[in-house]
Amino acid sequence: MFEGILTPNGVYWDKARISNVLSNPVYKGTAIYGKTKASRISKKPSGGPRQFKTKIDEQIIVENAHEPIISLKDCFLSNEALQ
Repeated sequence: MFEGILTPNGVYWDKARISNVLSNPVYKGTAIYGKTKASRISKKPSGGPRQFKTKIDEQIIVENAHEPIISLKDCFLSNEALQ
C-alpha cells in the first residue's frame, strides 16, 4: 500500500500509523487544552512532577481552532478504507 514511503522518523508507514494520524483531532482543526496535569505529590525519579491524563470534562476543546490539515470528508473516507 505505502511501500517504500518513510515517516519523518524514518520508519515505514503502516495501517496503524495512518489510523493514529487520522484519529488525531489536531488534523481536523480541533485544539485540546489541559489533556494532562502535573502531579503536586508524585515525582519522577529525576525529581520532576509526574504527568497524568485529565478527564474529558476537565479539558478545553476548541473545534475549528485552526485550518484543518485533512477535511472531515477525507478523514471519514480514509477511516472507512482502513477498516
